[in-house]
Amino acid sequence: MPATVNANLLRIASMFISTEVTRYYLQGVLIQRHQLKGVNLVATDGHRMIVIWDENGHTSLDDVIVRLDKATLAACKPVKGEHLDRIARIDGDGVLSVLSGDEKPVPVSISYQAIIDGTFPHWQRVVPNMAREAGIPTFNPKYVTDFCKVATELCASKTGALSIAGSADSPALIRFQGVQHVFGVLMPIRNNEDVGALPSFLNAEQEQPTFQEAAE
Repeated sequence: MPATVNANLLRIASMFISTEVTRYYLQGVLIQRHQLKGVNLVATDGHRMIVIWDENGHTSLDDVIVRLDKATLAACKPVKGEHLDRIARIDGDGVLSVLSGDEKPVPVSISYQAIIDGTFPHWQRVVPNMAREAGIPTFNPKYVTDFCKVATELCASKTGALSIAGSADSPALIRFQGVQHVFGVLMPIRNNEDVGALPSFLNAEQEQPTFQEAAE
């Protein structure tokens, strides 16, 4: 069997794919063999990226990019009452299907051709080096919200928690509380304002009232 991965992790990774038609090779999730065990699931739209290590995943393929339609995304989501995670399977013809994780797998989605013929970027090059000098980065709030959704799904606590570490001109590293198999990368946006540690109004000197204002 060429590739099997955790369906829910694949679904979570798909939240970060690109919707730009010209960047078709980013419209899917990269499944890549991990150097030691399992697979990496990687997705990016050029502004943010997520990397998930599926320890129990398997692939006999080289790097492969898979797309997920709405029906498959729905099938990948965990269902109450199922004791094992659902599995996404890709056969030798590039056909993807989602199976129940119970002892007797039952198909839960219609199989379809899922392989995207393209080359995924070398994602390791943008993983931030945390030894760089830190600054105060500015981020698109929508992208931050997407990572908050991941934290809510993956973290042990109901609210979830995430950490953002980066500088003003370098990619930021996103980590999730208590989660060791997932990290994210978020590109900062240009901010022409002179942003300090505290907003300027806190340091502004209070203007002295005029004689007339004081007398009123």
